[in-house]
Amino acid sequence: MSAVWHHQLKPFQLQGAAVGFGGKSEPPLPKRGLLQVSGTLENVELKEWLQLREQLTTEGQDAPRLPIEVKMQRLHLMSSSGEVNGKPLRVKDTTPLSFHVDSFAYGDVPLGRVEFTLRPENTKLLFNDLNIKAPSFTAAGRGQWVEGENTSINLTLSSDDFGRMMRELGFASVVTGGEVSANGELFWPGSPASFSLSQLEGVVQVKIDDGRIEDVKPGAGKLLGLLSLQALPRRLFLDFSDLAEEGLQFTTIEGDIRLAGGDAFTQNLHIESLPANM
Repeated sequence: MSAVWHHQLKPFQLQGAAVGFGGKSEPPLPKRGLLQVSGTLENVELKEWLQLREQLTTEGQDAPRLPIEVKMQRLHLMSSSGEVNGKPLRVKDTTPLSFHVDSFAYGDVPLGRVEFTLRPENTKLLFNDLNIKAPSFTAAGRGQWVEGENTSINLTLSSDDFGRMMRELGFASVVTGGEVSANGELFWPGSPASFSLSQLEGVVQVKIDDGRIEDVKPGAGKLLGLLSLQALPRRLFLDFSDLAEEGLQFTTIEGDIRLAGGDAFTQNLHIESLPANM
């Protein structure tokens, strides 16, 4: 590890510094007023660093809350069932943050380029300019957390392959292909760090065009197929094998999905297809 810095002696004041690790050369000296950290690490045990931070004590004046700018080529966060026991997040302990990663992954989920900004404002933490460019979808959004209340976010998402997107996100999907656009207002209890799919709530408006629902079971085929006059001779003999074997090619699936308690509900999902409308 190596470091360089700007300073004045009387009184001593650090005016800028650069810290480098994992490299052979000394890091370049940044502009005054900046602290720059650069380098390469194979892996970082974040849980241990957070636990160590809770044990540190300091004397004297609190350090100023300087803006932080994070730029990384690659960041892979390993998913974990464990939780770090620490102090609750407080807005006054946060600092303005600009975050950009060219290749980001969480667990087995590749999310591609991820960027956002954080800005504390009184009792609020505002996060703006959220942009995700993943291999199978793009998303954009903004939101806020009011201390002591929920975290909320407005999000838009689009993909030219709904089935691939769902599989890459780790969900089972009976849909192949499909161009999807979605937007929603979502929230969860507590701070952004308290995010959990099981506590996610809100409403998402979804539209999927030109895809196929695979492995349609005969039970579902009865309802869909009865609305197709061309297939009426088959239906009179309770023959739904064409739907079960070939799946259902649809032109549009559209509706509102309500999330609550880890479950998803809909009361207005509309499917348009060549065999039937539902």
